[in-house]
Amino acid sequence: MRIVGFLNAYSQGLSGGDACFLNIAKEIGLKEDLVIVTSKMGRELCEDRAIKAKFIVTSRETKFGNVYFIYLERLLKTFLFLRSRPFKDGVVYASSDFLPDVLPAWLLRKSKHRLWIQKIFHIVPPERIISYLFQKVSLFLIKSADLIITDNQGLKEELIGRHGFFTGQVEFISPGIDLKKIATITPSKERYEGIFVGQLRKSKGVFDLIPIWKKVIKVRPAAKLAVIGKDVGGTEKILRMIIQKEKLEKHIIILGFLPKNEDVYALMKASKVLLLPSYEEGFGMVAAEALSCGIKVVAYRLPALEENFKSVVKMVGVGDVDAFAGELLKVFKGNRPNLNNAKLLVNRFDKIDVINKELTLIKNALKSAR
Repeated sequence: MRIVGFLNAYSQGLSGGDACFLNIAKEIGLKEDLVIVTSKMGRELCEDRAIKAKFIVTSRETKFGNVYFIYLERLLKTFLFLRSRPFKDGVVYASSDFLPDVLPAWLLRKSKHRLWIQKIFHIVPPERIISYLFQKVSLFLIKSADLIITDNQGLKEELIGRHGFFTGQVEFISPGIDLKKIATITPSKERYEGIFVGQLRKSKGVFDLIPIWKKVIKVRPAAKLAVIGKDVGGTEKILRMIIQKEKLEKHIIILGFLPKNEDVYALMKASKVLLLPSYEEGFGMVAAEALSCGIKVVAYRLPALEENFKSVVKMVGVGDVDAFAGELLKVFKGNRPNLNNAKLLVNRFDKIDVINKELTLIKNALKSAR
């Protein structure tokens, strides 16, 4: 059976959604005829993970630049390819709700013989007006999908209750993490009190890191914070300028994007706490990874984090940098979490179990479509 997977909105780095796609694609590629539509960087990411597939490359940039031009190029090349070499049957799998994944999947679904499986991780708030409007278009198209998989129960309920999707159309599966790999990682020799891992963008709370850490070093002058993540829209440059202006270069160290998960986990294990001051999260996979590495997590109180990690992650009000810094200082004083509870919780997110659950959903959807 042919499965066409769209990783066509891939930018750079590795989001939670990207990781979910790579996990399932690796398993599918061993058993089925898998075709992945993606960029040159997306192909390199898949090949680095030893995913067996044929690739349709829709753009060849080496660094992600203007999102609108790049996405338009990818859409045009995808349409041209599909027109010249149409897929007659099989499964269409869209890895995100961005238009470069959704629009081609919608067009392919117009044939009765194609099953459309769609992943959705997050509802964009209206404050981000352009992204919000683009997602509105995507959600309209996604209503034609046969199976929609979300990464949290709250999102599933929101899609059904507020966006008009059918109950049997939407399923929820938590993302998976590689617990066995994490267990084998040795802590980095470079030690940090705190660590941030995520895209360097405003919605991830990267600018809140500065006032939070300023309050920390008033009490712990030698404390260092490692910042790991891909730059989005020039945020890293602005962040560095503010750090320099505040004379925090020795306290907040931007390490940038680290392509190997092993390096990220090694730094997590060499830290005391993960800072998660995000204003938006679909699931919060990085929290699960940090807990698996045996460190505490302090975060803003978001619905997805409360749903998945309420018992093991310390949360404060969104934007409350004073309370956030206060919780960090408690960690540094030795107020550690119950790691046994955390390990029991993250065992639910074992990658193998999650992949098997998703494969079962896909098989059941195929049976229903026949």
